Amino acid sequence: MYAFSILFLFLGLTSAVTVTDCDIDPQNSCRVNCSGTIVDISDLVNYPYNISLSPSIPVGNYFLYNPCTGVKCETSDEYLSAVCLSDDDGSYSCGRLAESSATWEMTNTNPYKFTIHYEGGDCTGNDCKTSLFTFSETDSSAVSIKYKGLGNGDYQFEVTGKCIGQNGCDLTPSPRHANISGYIGFILIVLSLVALLVYFIAGILIMKFYKGATGRELIPNYAFWSGLPLLVKDGCLFTISPCCTKRKEYDSI
Repeated sequence: MYAFSILFLFLGLTSAVTVTDCDIDPQNSCRVNCSGTIVDISDLVNYPYNISLSPSIPVGNYFLYNPCTGVKCETSDEYLSAVCLSDDDGSYSCGRLAESSATWEMTNTNPYKFTIHYEGGDCTGNDCKTSLFTFSETDSSAVSIKYKGLGNGDYQFEVTGKCIGQNGCDLTPSPRHANISGYIGFILIVLSLVALLVYFIAGILIMKFYKGATGRELIPNYAFWSGLPLLVKDGCLFTISPCCTKRKEYDSI
């Protein structure tokens, strides 16, 4: 029994980290087929997309990203690039758009996670600039593309959002996210009701044993609570009065 459990656990872990290579659509470099799973980032953002950099990052001014139709960088205008790095001296290719230079890999489908590696950018000797984009599905409806730093010879970027290229993606929050929001709202309502109950019970006890009050005077702040319905009525009349007649001053209601 234990042997079977260990085997199933091993198979589950193995399948969880399986990397699937993707085939790029010859007609659309933003669309791939990953063993039957279609990913399309054509409408992810408005291309070319400007990836801004903080002045504290000594890389350049900004990156320009266009994985669908490409851009021409100043130092490599003989071919189209997926990523350009711009600085005060010009712009440089950080990965070619050509199908032979782009590698897509799907690492998870629930939630979605995949990478795109662009090679063949501007080279110095055998050292060529490359870029790695990691796409991760989150509960945020807004898509975010951020530069994360230089690692393993790649300019590394992180792309997050609810819809990051899934076919037929729905912006409705995931069940887990919706359940968490519902639980938080329910907890806040319960806490508010408990606080109100404690307020009245403690107030009544104080009024009875500390101040010796009786009857309706046992209710803490009785004057406020007894006048609350009238205050609500006056507030409603003041709010809707412009819709019915000329606006009135609050004191005249």
